[in-house]
This record gives sequence, C-alpha cells and structure tokens, in this order.
Amino acid sequence: ARTVRLQKQIVRTRGTTDPGTGRRRSALVEKDLKTAESQATMKLPLVAVEALKRHRKIQAAEILAAPVWADEDLVFPSPAGTRREPISASRAWRAVCRRAGVDSVRIHDLRHATATYLLAEGLKEKVIQSQMRHTRLATTADVYLDVLEEVRDGAVEEMNGVLVDLTARARARTEAN
Repeated sequence: ARTVRLQKQIVRTRGTTDPGTGRRRSALVEKDLKTAESQATMKLPLVAVEALKRHRKIQAAEILAAPVWADEDLVFPSPAGTRREPISASRAWRAVCRRAGVDSVRIHDLRHATATYLLAEGLKEKVIQSQMRHTRLATTADVYLDVLEEVRDGAVEEMNGVLVDLTARARARTEAN
C-alpha cells in the first residue's frame, strides 16, 4: 500500500547509578512517539518503497549468514538483529557526508531540507506541516521552512511579470481615456 506507520522510537535511557561501581546504568528501550500525529499512517514515495524492498533482500541474506540473529522484527536492526543504538544512525550519516565531501550537516537537517524542498516544489505550508507531522503550523513555517535562492529569484521574476502586467493595464486605461 506504499504506507508506513511509525509507532515507537528506540531511545537510550539514563538509569540509576550503580552503588557498587558508581557507573550509571542505561538501556535501549522502546518509547512512544511525541504526539498522536506522529503515529499516523503516511504514504511513502515510490523511490523509498523500492529502496526498502532492496534493503529487505540484502537483509534476508545477512540474516542467513549471521551466526546469531535475534529477530525483533526491525527494519534497521543491529548486525545481530537487535535494537540499534540511536547514535549509530548519526555516525553512519557523518560517514556518508564525509564520503560526499559535505561538512557539518546533522541528520536532523534532513527534516529541514525536506520541508524546504517541498515548499520549493509549490506545496502549501499546511500540506508540509502534515507531512512533517507537526502539531502546529508555526513550527513548520518558523522553524523548518527556508526559501531557496532559486525560489526567491522565481518570486522576483513573478513580481516582475505582475508589475509589467499592471503597467500595461494602466497604459491601456490611460490611452482609452
């Protein structure tokens, strides 16, 4: 159906301090998402569905080759099939950025880029808010949306067209009088 329903997130909790060792105990746990809107079913772009299908095939081969596999039914598990450390996604992203020669782009910046590119494609802010799963439009508009220079340039050209049209209409009225 080309849909996804995100239901939980994996977080590392900071537990209590062990009196014997003085070290803080922590654990990877499933936690509810921040809002009910976050849990809504979302349509996926076809390119994402195709990438997930390729990932599933690769994962099936990895499962067969793994000496130990704890099947927790995760899309992106650790090499042993268990929950992955949240920080590992950031580490993997930094490696991708290094290979691409890109500096200082946080993984969360992808959300900002998504919103900005959707705006550049002409989507309305309310639609982008829904896609981003923000409760408030102000969060989308004030925090996530930036205007690309090409869009700004396009707005200048649109305004030029409006002004040329208005000038032509004014001349036509003047000449008619």
